[in-house]
Amino acid sequence: MKRFNNISIYRIIATICVLQFHIFYITYARAIPYEMLLSKGVQGLTALSGFLYSQKLITDNKKFYGSNLIKLLIPALICLAFMASWDVIYMAITNHWDWMMFATHRAYGGRIITQADNYYYLAYIIICYLITPVLQRNDKWSVVAVVGVIAIEVAVGFFFGPAMIAVTYVAGYYIGKKWFKTYTNPEEKYDFKSLALWSLILLSSIGAYILIQTYQFGDAYFLKHLHDLTNNIIVTTFGVATLFFMLMALKPLNKFRGLPLFKYTDKLALIIYLMNQAFMCGAMDVRQWVEPVWLVMLLIYVCTITASIGLLLLSDLVLKAINRPQKVEQHEQKS
Repeated sequence: MKRFNNISIYRIIATICVLQFHIFYITYARAIPYEMLLSKGVQGLTALSGFLYSQKLITDNKKFYGSNLIKLLIPALICLAFMASWDVIYMAITNHWDWMMFATHRAYGGRIITQADNYYYLAYIIICYLITPVLQRNDKWSVVAVVGVIAIEVAVGFFFGPAMIAVTYVAGYYIGKKWFKTYTNPEEKYDFKSLALWSLILLSSIGAYILIQTYQFGDAYFLKHLHDLTNNIIVTTFGVATLFFMLMALKPLNKFRGLPLFKYTDKLALIIYLMNQAFMCGAMDVRQWVEPVWLVMLLIYVCTITASIGLLLLSDLVLKAINRPQKVEQHEQKS
């Protein structure tokens, strides 16, 4: 698929927001509630994935599942192996060998590195891949589709907030089916109405989020769930609205030739998301030696991005090795 500048720029901004939220969470004893909005870059990236897959024609489900799972799991396994190696190094340095630390999250001198907290995200991405062919069979933008998305959002949000990630994928998919060209084609008339609409939704969700953070519904079980549901719907709306607001605002940039760098930044988003905890939650905590918060942030950014680039190159080599037999077979068939 053609690369669009507004999509690549959004992906960079959303990844930085998630990374910065994690940094705030680690550098302060308690994350400020309003910083949670930065973490909604995850919902935005998932909605973006649905938006892009809305333009993909799936003719072979087995091939679609296989290729996407390989592209997802190979980088994930490489990142996990890298993070685990740091724990092994730590145990070797301290001569304190305890392999249960991988399973129990036990900490030595800080929180351990191998906490794969971010890996829950992969389960939802896999679910999104599984339902994509189903969405394609029912890809007409209709009142039924919209009501269905809202109903699913309410149902899953009441019991389990993280499942809202899958809801953003579905929302992004249906919006892409209806308005993909509106958000990407610079030749089309610039839609100020859409920009105004997403601006209004964005500001409304921020206002609602601030209100929900300052008001509790009560201590009863149902009321607590109702409060969480309201919060989940608001932040999901915020994540999706931020995506489409920025795609519309940055759309004029699609007139220009994209930077070659975008090819790599697009691939880095997932690896940076999975990797950044290695330099924030680890037992080898830089805060033991570095005090200024700004310097801690700089070190985390440098270490995370440097390691992610290296792991991306390694991941690409592995993926090329896996795909090489298929390319040879296709070449022989053409011959």
